[in-house]
Amino acid sequence: MSGGHTYRDSALMAVAAALRLAGGSAEPGALTAAEAFDATDFLDARTPFGITWRIEAR
Repeated sequence: MSGGHTYRDSALMAVAAALRLAGGSAEPGALTAAEAFDATDFLDARTPFGITWRIEAR
């Protein structure tokens, strides 16, 4: 992941997760973000805020 403002980007992701949880898009219980949300969909939704991501092979 990369973005221009680390603290702002963290806040945007926290709010996005809270909105998705409030909207009922995850099963109830204690879940990690990876368990609760589709990673591609969640990360792609940050693009309008200048947050990008990619997976690199090592």
